[in-house]
Amino acid sequence: MEDKEINPIDKEERDKIIKTEGNICVLASAGSGKTSILVKKLEFDIEKEKNHYNFVAITFTNKAATELRDKIVKKERVFIGTIDSFLEKEIIDIFIKSIEDNIPEKFYYSYQKKDKFCNYNDGLKKLKEYKIFGTYDNDIQKLGKNFKCELALKLLKKSVRVQEYLKYKYKKIFIDEYQDSDQGMHELFCYFAKELGIKLFIVGDDKQSIYGWRGAKVQNFKNIVENNIEKISFNIFRLHHNFRSHINITLFSQILSEKNIEKIEKTNEKVIFYKKSTGNKKEDIQDIIKRQ
Repeated sequence: MEDKEINPIDKEERDKIIKTEGNICVLASAGSGKTSILVKKLEFDIEKEKNHYNFVAITFTNKAATELRDKIVKKERVFIGTIDSFLEKEIIDIFIKSIEDNIPEKFYYSYQKKDKFCNYNDGLKKLKEYKIFGTYDNDIQKLGKNFKCELALKLLKKSVRVQEYLKYKYKKIFIDEYQDSDQGMHELFCYFAKELGIKLFIVGDDKQSIYGWRGAKVQNFKNIVENNIEKISFNIFRLHHNFRSHINITLFSQILSEKNIEKIEKTNEKVIFYKKSTGNKKEDIQDIIKRQ
C-alpha cells in the first residue's frame, strides 16, 4: 500500500511539477505515485484557471479511468475517461456526420473479431454500410495503427469547426501511462499540442509497457523524454522515490536499470548487492530488508 504522506526524497521535484507551466513529461516507475502527482497537478491547474477552459484526464482502460475518477475531487470542468471515450464523445459522435458523407444516423462501436478489418477504407465502408465502427485487426494494430485515432485526426484536419471546438474548450490534456500509447494515439496527441496549442501533461515509465502486443510504442515516450519531438518542447521531470519499496531497494534497482553505469550519480546512500536468489522474490526482498 502506498503512503503518500511519507515525505519523499524527491519532494522538491514534485513541488516543481505542480508549479511549472507548459507541456510536462513525468518519468516515473511503478510505486512512485505518478498518478497522484497527475491528480495534484490537475487540481492545482483547475484552481488556478479562472477562464472558461476545461481539462481532460485520460488513460487506457475502463478500470484505470474509474480509479482516476475516484482520485479526482474537482470533477466539474474535467473530462475523465479512456482515450477511446474521449475521441468518441468529443470528436467522432459530434462531428463525423457533418464531415463525412453517408454516415448512418446511428452506429455502434465494436471490438469483436468479426468486425475487424485491414485498412482505413474498409473500416469506413463497414461504418457506412453496416453501421459498425470496428477496429483494425491484430496484425495491423501491432504496427501501431489505430483506426479511431486515424479517423479522429482526419476529422480534425478537415474541419476548422472541430479544431476550434477543442481549442477553445480544453486548455490541457493529462495522460496517464503514456508508454502504452500506440503510434496513432501519439500522432493525435502531438497534433493537439502542435496545431491547437493544447498543453500536454504526460506521465509514464519507459521500462514498463504492457500493450506491445497491440502496437504500443515505448520509443515515442522516450522521444518525448529526450525532447526529440518536432515543434513541441516538454519540461522533463523524474520521480525517484518509491512508496512501495525500501529506499535501498529503489537505489539498487535504479543501478540495474541504467544502460550506462558511468552516468549514475554518486550518493552517500548505501546500496545493497544481493548475490544469490532463493527463487522466491518475496523471500528475497524480505531478506534484503532484514539486513539493513
